Parts: sequence; structure tokens; C-alpha cells
Amino acid sequence: MLKTLYRSFAVAGIAIMAATGIAEAQEKTFYKMGTFPPGTSVNIIHTAWANAVNRHVPNAEVQLSASGPATRHMLQVAAGDMDFSLTSMISIQLMGAHKGPFKNLKEGDDPAKKLSIVFAHPIGARHYVVFDESPIQTFADFKGKKVFLGPPGGTATQQNLITVKGQTGYEPGKDFELVKLNWGPAIQAFQDRKYDVMMLPGITPDPRIQQIALTSKIRVIGVDEAQMMADPGTKRILANPMNSLTDLAPDAYGANQMNTTPVKLVDPKVALAVRADMDADVVYAMTKAFWENIEEAHALAPWMSSAVSLDEALFPIPNGIHPGALRYYKEKGLTIPDAFVGKKRVPQ
Repeated sequence: MLKTLYRSFAVAGIAIMAATGIAEAQEKTFYKMGTFPPGTSVNIIHTAWANAVNRHVPNAEVQLSASGPATRHMLQVAAGDMDFSLTSMISIQLMGAHKGPFKNLKEGDDPAKKLSIVFAHPIGARHYVVFDESPIQTFADFKGKKVFLGPPGGTATQQNLITVKGQTGYEPGKDFELVKLNWGPAIQAFQDRKYDVMMLPGITPDPRIQQIALTSKIRVIGVDEAQMMADPGTKRILANPMNSLTDLAPDAYGANQMNTTPVKLVDPKVALAVRADMDADVVYAMTKAFWENIEEAHALAPWMSSAVSLDEALFPIPNGIHPGALRYYKEKGLTIPDAFVGKKRVPQ
């Protein structure tokens, strides 16, 4: 009798525990994060963010989605269909002006107001890569060639078109063929020698370029700094505080990189955007989890410790900092910079 009664209580206890476990699982909130394909610096940084949340924020889980360009992800965040995405100052400006990939927005619609910033980080310098057997030595040699400058509709593609035009005066479809592929297929097609010039943004040494250089001799084509400053379009690119020039060493990718001198590359910064209406306590908990376990992020890649740091998290930022993230940064005593919204600085 007692054994039967004990078994009944035990079964009831297990049922209660199971029900509680189901309830807790049901209480978990899932967050969707738009990112770049695996292997990119953006994906590694976003993976670090997701790992921190999933490990250290109870009942929250971030799931990565690597389909589509960042501009599409931004629109999905603004619409409430996604929670996090990459963003940049030029993307925020184009959104507000209804230009480029945002030219079809409805009159009066400004999705940028629905995006807030968590932190800024590098995306990596824009490498223009050719195989060493190619005759291409400078941008002028892009004439008549097949050139990949980024996915269709992406802000990076627009910026690279401005750069090519500023360096050469060339227009796509007239002076060279613009290859229209997404990142993954573009890398494979380049390795298969289907086109001539591949543009990849990556923090040096980018593992995708490293992989190519393991078996093939390559060169990286650099920009002419004087020409960048002389052309109005590219001068505006460098006037953007999220862009700078950096030197790529001639041996950055080992013995199969055939550059003999350093080359200049445009080196942009970007930012992690979040839905502006996300609960401030949730964003605070996520931000705290990320920065207070930053050693876990730094373990993901050799360049992470220099690329992602609390000291550089807010310089510069393209839009307003989310209130939850702002609360954490103020607690840490960080200087809060003004945000760029459109073309104006807005006090934070």
C-alpha cells in the first residue's frame, strides 16, 4: 500500500516536473538575426553575440539567418519580422533618402527610425582579388572584364561601384560586366575561374581568401589614395567617419600572395542593429552578457580581440543606441557619442 502510494506521488512529481519543463521551454523567446554567410567576419561576430545570449540570458535564444543582403535584413527588422541585423551609416542615410536599395519605399516612410544600435564593429577591408595569371594590375585593367562587387541590392555593391567609377570612370554594363551573385556562389564561381575580379570584405587575414591562396597564386588590387580624394564620389566615402583606408601587407595571405608592396584598401565599420521597440531590459541583459563574457567571443577568431572591444563599441555609431544597451554603457562609464541619423548628428 505504502509502495503504491509512494509510486503514485513519484509519478505525479515526475509529471509536474515534466509539465514545468515544457512550460519553461514554451517560455523561451526566440530572436532572429540576419547575418552574412559562415566564414565571414560578420557571421563570426554575430555568432559570438548569439552564443553569449544563448549561454547567459535565461529563456532567450538567438537564431542566425544567413539568407539575403543586409539591406533586406534591415527592412525585416524595421517591419518586426527580424530582431537583429547588420547596418551601416550609408544604409541608414539611403533609407532616409529613399535611394539605392531603398528607392521603392513609400513616401514618408522612414524605417531607420525603427532601428537602434547595440554596438559598432569592423566588417573588414574591401579586398579586390585576382589570380596572379590575370593581366589585371590596377582598377584601369577592369575594362572589359567580369567583376563581382557584392550581392545585387547590397549597399557594399553600391559603394564599390562608386569606388570603381572614382578610380576609372567606368560604368557597369558599358565598360565592364557586373557579376550578380550572392556571397557563397560568388566565391565558388571565382575559384572556378568564371569571372576575373572578386571583391570580398574581410578582416585580415580573411579565411575565405586564405583558402584560395592555399592552392592558387593571387594578387590584391589596391585603390589609389590620391584619386580617392580627387573624385567627389569616393571623397564622400572617406568623409564618412565609418570608413577609413588601411594598408594590406604584401604577405598578408602568405607566399601565394604575389603583391610586392603594401596596397591601400577601404576599411569600413558597421554596426549591430536591433528593433527599436525591443524591451529595454532584454537588450540590456543581452548587451551585458556579450561584453561581460567577451573572452568567449575573442576565442572564435585570432583577430576578434583587436576587432571587437568595449572601448571601440560606440565609435562611431550610425543611429541612436538602444535604451537597453545605453543603460549598460552608462553603467560602465563609457562616453556616449552623438549618433548620425541621416546626415545629421543627433545627441544621444
